[in-house]
Amino acid sequence: MSIPDDLNRKLAPHLNPGEIVLWSAQPDARSIALADIHLLLFAIPWTCMSLMLTLAELGLWRIHWIEVGTVPGFSVIFWILGLRMLANPVIEFRRARRRLYAITKTHVIVFEGNTKGSLKRLSRAYLSYFTKTQYANGLGTIQFTSTEKGQRLGDRPELTTFAFFESPNDVEDLLIAGAKDSALAEVHQTNSMAGGAPELESNPAFTVVQRELRSGERLVWCGSSNEHTEFEPKSFLLIAAGMVFVLGPGWMLYETIIKHVGQPGFYWEAWLMVPFFLLPIGIGVVATVAGVACLVSPLLLKKRLSNTFYALTTWRAIIVNDSQSRKVRSFFTQHMGHIQRTEGPNGLGNVTFAEGEPDSDGHATPRIGFIGIHDAQIVEALLRSMLKPQDNPESP
Repeated sequence: MSIPDDLNRKLAPHLNPGEIVLWSAQPDARSIALADIHLLLFAIPWTCMSLMLTLAELGLWRIHWIEVGTVPGFSVIFWILGLRMLANPVIEFRRARRRLYAITKTHVIVFEGNTKGSLKRLSRAYLSYFTKTQYANGLGTIQFTSTEKGQRLGDRPELTTFAFFESPNDVEDLLIAGAKDSALAEVHQTNSMAGGAPELESNPAFTVVQRELRSGERLVWCGSSNEHTEFEPKSFLLIAAGMVFVLGPGWMLYETIIKHVGQPGFYWEAWLMVPFFLLPIGIGVVATVAGVACLVSPLLLKKRLSNTFYALTTWRAIIVNDSQSRKVRSFFTQHMGHIQRTEGPNGLGNVTFAEGEPDSDGHATPRIGFIGIHDAQIVEALLRSMLKPQDNPESP
């Protein structure tokens, strides 16, 4: 995909003196536009209903339960929102065509080549880890997680995403090449000092993670999760609450509208009230589905973890989820810190080394690491040996 010359010219003034772009690409605009297709499907009935209500307020459409002039113009707010949602794919398509992803020797950049020319820049020096998702159509998405102000992984990592672009492996190679110099040179010696890891070739994870290694990168340890999961009692409470929301408004919908269809005095415009009943019903359906999901989550989690593989190399730590779309997370050692190990009575252990990505409200999520592995003590020793002395809290 060729990049418009004016985008490159607009980006140039935002670069530091002597900063050279090593790689650049644009997202696939069509994939960006279709990413929120569910919003478009919701906007169609919403907009139709809002426009009809507006016409009724103006006296241009007769709806028996709305008087002409009642709260004039109030429904305009709703159909303006609907039109905005309908236009969202077109807006996102146009924005994507003016968006540029770039990597320099010092920064990861997302540049919006609109009139203002906004730019988001992350320093590669503080890049903690990245997650690559490979799709069946050849496109990929990479999410970068960076620590703030040069500190190690903290409570609020900053996120930047390259979405739906071609050749994500090229970006992965470039990032790994820039990070490998900080990795441990004597990691194999530490492996033998820690008591030795199992034979790598005989490990089921070996074949999967071997595909992710780059030229010169050596595999030190690999494994997979054997985590045991249990059912949550709160699942039944969610299902009960969801059924109340479904059955209550559902009964009201039946008694006020559906039951009177075809009877004298029934106006077809009453169907316009259906969305107002569907809202609490939708909430109930979501709660019920969430409860059922909690019930089956142990089985789903077990299936997901069965496709999750872990690895330590001389350059990085890797988590591979080999399901429908292959997702690979790479963690750089120069900012890896706060290593924690927990072990249970069943001999399995967790070794975490990164803070979870914040949710939409900015709250912390569970820490990231190797979950449910057998040789947790060995892995912890290997991880600590991969840190620089100043980054390792247990270093003398």
